[in-house]
Amino acid sequence: MDQQVQIEYDRIKAGPHAGYFSFIHHKGPVVEHSSDVMERAEFILRDKLESQHYDRLRHIYSVPASAEKAYREAVVPAEKAYQEAVASAGKAYREAVVPAEKAYREAVASAEKAYQEAVAPAEKIISNLIPNCAWDGSSILTSEVDNG
Repeated sequence: MDQQVQIEYDRIKAGPHAGYFSFIHHKGPVVEHSSDVMERAEFILRDKLESQHYDRLRHIYSVPASAEKAYREAVVPAEKAYQEAVASAGKAYREAVVPAEKAYREAVASAEKAYQEAVAPAEKIISNLIPNCAWDGSSILTSEVDNG
């Protein structure tokens, strides 16, 4: 193990091992609870790229209760505001998309019907060339099962 990695590993190993920690995962959250941060440190050394070991371990620090409390006091209202904004945006999206999807499905159904009506006479000419042709306008198989 690289000397820098060993230093960071030993720092984490010195404890504490349970509580709130910074950057347990490389993409966050910034603060996260762990009941055994050494499991994460071991996982990093075992399963992550060696070139990432130092950067990952050097960001894992025990977060004091006061800092964790301040973090939560900022995050909780921000998360609530975010969820409200997302809910509002989702509602607006659905209000716009649902009617648009309905109009699209109706237009496609109308176009498909017009297409089938237009090609039916040509398909009839071709199907008449085949003895006992089973073409019904959508399949040559008499059962619903089609394996390709």
